[in-house]
Amino acid sequence: MLKTRLAAVGFAAATLVATSAGVASADPVNAKNALPLHIVCNNGHTYSGVSNGDGNFTPAHDLGSNAVLIPVSFGAITFTVKDAQGHILDQETDPPASKGSSAKNPGATTSCSFSGGATAPDGTSFSIVGTVVGMVTPLR
Repeated sequence: MLKTRLAAVGFAAATLVATSAGVASADPVNAKNALPLHIVCNNGHTYSGVSNGDGNFTPAHDLGSNAVLIPVSFGAITFTVKDAQGHILDQETDPPASKGSSAKNPGATTSCSFSGGATAPDGTSFSIVGTVVGMVTPLR
């Protein structure tokens, strides 16, 4: 499972790098393993974010502010790769995962759903959908 997920994330990152020419290089979307995400939280906030990295608990940066969304635990996450005609080439769902006691103040956490993805020039696409519990902090 992890091997396929990492390959899919790598595909998305390569696609984003190939399609993001012309954006300022300081933007988080230009990072090597950038993945754009739409995040909706039960605290009433919606974020357009980007996750930069290849770790399981990589934070997401809100593109509209200096907020950073730090994951503490994930619900099930589904990864899907489709060809240009929309046929599923690969799909898998990772089970829930927790980072342990990383939330020093559990009352400061919020539950969110997220989705993201990318499309390659040949029409092949990658998508990710899931839920997460985490903390939203200002960048310091």
